[in-house]
Amino acid sequence: MVAVRDRVYELNGEDSRTLAALGAFRIVPEQDLDIDHDTLEHLRDEGLIETVDLGDDERGLTLTHEGRDLLDSHSPDREKQPLAPACSD
Repeated sequence: MVAVRDRVYELNGEDSRTLAALGAFRIVPEQDLDIDHDTLEHLRDEGLIETVDLGDDERGLTLTHEGRDLLDSHSPDREKQPLAPACSD
């Protein structure tokens, strides 16, 4: 689990790698990613990624504002300390 501002996200390693890959580009054609369908659905359900129409029956994936915030909050370039994992009570 990862806490950013007032949200807690449940992410596994595959989720984190997918967010990093999408964060490296503004939009990534969906067929260019070798990502499990369940991972994509989980990230959509969490509100971290969205699908956009690229035309010619192609779809792309991009980070939402929340997804960008999450990725930026854990960037090594930030001067702040990384957020600690959320603790469950």
